[in-house]
Amino acid sequence: MPHSEVITDVLIVGGGPVGMTLALALADSALLQLFADRQPPALAPGPTTPRWRWPTAAGNYSNA
Repeated sequence: MPHSEVITDVLIVGGGPVGMTLALALADSALLQLFADRQPPALAPGPTTPRWRWPTAAGNYSNA
């Protein structure tokens, strides 16, 4: 959402407690949207099996 959109929405809503609440909510969502694009992915894809393995009594390796 561009900044000009936020400003026009605030002008349409007007003053008063309801207007201020809506203006803050719109500005907050615009800021969240701005920063959401800059965040790295939460978890990079990795191997599905653990790195550490140990031999079982049968001699084959297991990570269970």
